[in-house]
Amino acid sequence: MTLHSSQMAPSMRMKAGAPETEVRDRVLNPFLAHRLSDIASNHAEKKERRLRPVVARGRALATPVPQPILTAILETRHA
Repeated sequence: MTLHSSQMAPSMRMKAGAPETEVRDRVLNPFLAHRLSDIASNHAEKKERRLRPVVARGRALATPVPQPILTAILETRHA
């Protein structure tokens, strides 16, 4: 079971595997330049913007979805 299928998909009401497929397709697209410095820039803001809403939706469900990995990622601060 992947992180997406166990912690993200239930709170986003998505099919497991959909975002992984989309990201893989984008990364493998030879027409897009993927520089590591671009990907890593604004990491803290990207984590908040992308993961905080997923965690909030998971907690708001009638049966809350446990999301220990996503919560730990959000709580981790990098220098």
